[in-house]
Amino acid sequence: MIINRANKECNSIITRMINRKIKPHLIDALNKSPAVALLGPREVGKTTLALEIGDTRTSLYLDLESISDCSKLTDPETYLSGHVNSHFIS
Repeated sequence: MIINRANKECNSIITRMINRKIKPHLIDALNKSPAVALLGPREVGKTTLALEIGDTRTSLYLDLESISDCSKLTDPETYLSGHVNSHFIS
């Protein structure tokens, strides 16, 4: 019974979004600039944070590991000119 309770507590921790200290700085940077780089090691929550912020504003998400998204940027000026009122998250 203790094991089940421990697993339940562990699962509830995993499903919560970790509050990132960088989030207000990232939002401030996006308010000042149409493009912001979010860099860090794999699996630390960069995409999750970017999508969370993107849900709160007009935004465009491009996964630069996706061949189809990268191909959109072969002519970035033309592609991005169609999104002048968006904030870009990539």
